[in-house]
Amino acid sequence: MLPYLGHKLAHIVNLKRRRLDSYLQSAGITRPQCQVLLMLHVHGDGTQKSLLGRLDMDPAQLARTLDALEKDGYLTRRPWQENRRCMFVEMTERCRNERMPALLAAMNGVEQQLFHGFSDDELALMHTMLDKMQTNLQPDEDQ
Repeated sequence: MLPYLGHKLAHIVNLKRRRLDSYLQSAGITRPQCQVLLMLHVHGDGTQKSLLGRLDMDPAQLARTLDALEKDGYLTRRPWQENRRCMFVEMTERCRNERMPALLAAMNGVEQQLFHGFSDDELALMHTMLDKMQTNLQPDEDQ
């Protein structure tokens, strides 16, 4: 096994984050806000608790992030019909039409730069290997 391969992988993730942060800063959005919006875009509207389970954020950070996005008109929160103690988070049409295209373009630009020069076979192999790593690190109850 190659020594420090995990460290190199973590370093690449940090480089990608920095590159994305520069795009996001020019768009006037933070990485946590981007993470929340991307999660809503991919998984659809849902409860604040379900968002928390999908994001690497503590509850207070998520609440602050949702407050800022709601203030900017990118999402709304309301009590969930099935459990009034839970908040249901919905992306607004304004966000879908104005914010998401720019966020997706920024993400795509960083991804294209990251994987420049890789063949389709190399990308498929990397996907398989990353899936295996993710499975290896899942808690026992998730396997």
